[in-house]
Amino acid sequence: QKTGIEHPDKKFRLNERVEFALSQINEGRENTQPYPIGVNSSDHEYFPSLTVDGRILVFTRQAKAGNELETPGQEDLYESHYDGFVFSKPVLFPEPITTAGNEGTQSVRQDGRLMFFTACGRPDSKGGCDIYISQKFGEQWSIPVNVGYPINTRYWESTPFLSLDGRKLYFASSRPGGYGGMDIWISSWDDETGWNEPVNAGPSINTWGDELAPYVHGDGSIFFSSSGWIGMGGLDLFVVRLSGDSLWSEPVNLGYPVNTHHEELGIGFSSTGNFVLFSSNRDTAAGRDIYRAELPEKLSPARLAVVRGRVSNKISGEPVSASVIIQDHETGLVSGVDSDPSSGSYLIGLPVGKDHRFSVTREGFLFYSAYLPADSLDPGETFKMDILLEPIIAGSKTILRNLFFESDSFSIKKESFPELSELVELLNKNPLTHIEIGGHTDNTGNYDYNISLSRARAESVRQFLTDRGISPDRLSAVGYGPDQPIAGNDTNSGKAKNRRTEIRILSINFPCPD
Repeated sequence: QKTGIEHPDKKFRLNERVEFALSQINEGRENTQPYPIGVNSSDHEYFPSLTVDGRILVFTRQAKAGNELETPGQEDLYESHYDGFVFSKPVLFPEPITTAGNEGTQSVRQDGRLMFFTACGRPDSKGGCDIYISQKFGEQWSIPVNVGYPINTRYWESTPFLSLDGRKLYFASSRPGGYGGMDIWISSWDDETGWNEPVNAGPSINTWGDELAPYVHGDGSIFFSSSGWIGMGGLDLFVVRLSGDSLWSEPVNLGYPVNTHHEELGIGFSSTGNFVLFSSNRDTAAGRDIYRAELPEKLSPARLAVVRGRVSNKISGEPVSASVIIQDHETGLVSGVDSDPSSGSYLIGLPVGKDHRFSVTREGFLFYSAYLPADSLDPGETFKMDILLEPIIAGSKTILRNLFFESDSFSIKKESFPELSELVELLNKNPLTHIEIGGHTDNTGNYDYNISLSRARAESVRQFLTDRGISPDRLSAVGYGPDQPIAGNDTNSGKAKNRRTEIRILSINFPCPD
């Protein structure tokens, strides 16, 4: 519970803070100095938020106080595009995002099509400052909606950040139950109940001072601003790393010249470029500006790979709004977005160095999946993948590209379970469908053996489905062996494509009208 009483650390650790600041200036003297980027003006600019490919920057601009009371001026949101060399001239967000009130301290989802931001004193406010959400459809932003309780309360909520998987919202709040002034809190999303009761990020992050502006990288690193941990002065930027499954390391100060005795607040990363953006008021004449810097390797998070493309209806060619997710075969969902309904375009990032499952789903269609092995993408690489979804009609089919068997066996590997579970969900949502499970091999080895093995593998999938409540009458298992290749058998890559399990819609028994 907050008491409002000054914490003794602030007084008794002053010498430690001074010694730290002097040592950092000495150690970082030779480092490249951060420099302001072209979006800055005579007003204040802060809270940079980048899409995962670093191509779109959203930030807050506040007019400098121009009155006798020196009260803060208007806050608004601006957008700028990066072409790999410079940022374009910022453009004010259109209505309904921009209003006569203040909008700021925002973060955009990795694809730039969903935004959380802070607004204060609105008619639907739960308290002083609340968090709002808006989504982009084509070029139009939706009317912002207050995310509501339990995230927003009668206290101050601000500086939101959505995790890469879209299932956790990190934000700062002054609500009771924390460790100091502003603390970082975390709320998890439930598909049935919405946002859950937030939990405090704990003493590995929060202190007697203020902690705010969290940025959670895809590798598990959490960057944030703090006035409580030992730093250069004012608000400094820190990072904590995951240790094991859930424990975090003690925060590490990003050091000089990123941090100074002024205030550094908010940070954004380009996953395809080796730079970060942050805001600072180090230039007292210019006010608060956005700076670009390169972090030392020991402080830099792992760069992500990026997959982008378009989701379309295979028959009509029309764009499809679909769920696009990437799953780690070991830990589950790591990244998620939805494709734009007006264009079908999507943009999604993923950590490299592990095998991943790529999946695209939409009601009324067969799901599409792809296997992304650990060595298929390099850090910072952008890969284009256009997706054609098959409508659920008789004859449509899809390949289970993340279904794996033990070598020369029909025993299903556990990393196949997410794919098969998605198939169970598909069949439950479409209870009138009957499918064929087709096993296929390449032409290596004995023909009869390949027929037998492919049939046994198809039967294993059928058994998996029936064990989970799917009626066996809806399932047909067939082994085709090498008889239906989809690629040449003269290369290893061709043979790998031919070794597959396919799902085909045999029929859809629509109910008879009354």
